[in-house]
Amino acid sequence: MQNAVARNVAGYTKRAATYDTRHPEIFNDIEQARLAHSIRRASDEIQSGGRQALDFGCGSGNLTRHLQQAGLEVVAADVTPAFLHIVRDRFGVDTIELRDGRLDDLPDGTFDLIAMYSVLHHIPDYVASITDLLAKLKPGGVMLIEHERHPDHYFPTPELQAFRRENHDATRGGLWDPEHKRWQYLLRAALTPSRHIARWRKYRGVYAEGDIHVRADDHIEWDRIVVALTAHGAEIVARDDHLLYVEGYDRATWERWADRCVDQTALIARRA
Repeated sequence: MQNAVARNVAGYTKRAATYDTRHPEIFNDIEQARLAHSIRRASDEIQSGGRQALDFGCGSGNLTRHLQQAGLEVVAADVTPAFLHIVRDRFGVDTIELRDGRLDDLPDGTFDLIAMYSVLHHIPDYVASITDLLAKLKPGGVMLIEHERHPDHYFPTPELQAFRRENHDATRGGLWDPEHKRWQYLLRAALTPSRHIARWRKYRGVYAEGDIHVRADDHIEWDRIVVALTAHGAEIVARDDHLLYVEGYDRATWERWADRCVDQTALIARRA
């Protein structure tokens, strides 16, 4: 556990300053608008009487910004000190360093909303961590789990496969398509050493940003999450399975398929 967290911290320390530009699947207008709506919805479900929010695994502050805009008082927590410095400078919030990923630095029964975005796949025992986090909520407090892969991402339906094919063709075109110049893309990919190094590292299970749960046989199991939450007295308030938009997708293709297939999940649960 500690070794995995240490690798995660090392990877993100190197890339904290450029994190936003490295993630077009997060920082685009469609995903940001969807996220803002999700946070407002979670905020409306709070029944604990307060407005204290925890951005758990805050990264560069993607959730922190939206939580503040929703009128919540935010504390940001992360294992990477470099991210905590960024979030303090950007948003002026209090921060908590999660040393070795331990949750005992977080006070019990304190928060009205705990939100996490693209965090679970970094936690070796993510189900246990979720149930431990419930204790950090006040009764009636809400947990928002955002931006984690739906099972269809790993085992795509025919509709999701069709979307991926159409989007691929629309964004890269045919081999001699003068508008898309796919031959230039293929040549550049073949001649760029870093691309081959990245593929080799991915094959070996080594990830630049320290991801832990990233393989098809090591994916987020939503059924286990729901069972664990309800077994510990939480009510599932809402679940949003959706098709993620990534900057660089063909937008018209994405819009045609957005209501027909999914590859991401967001979940809202409330502590009894």
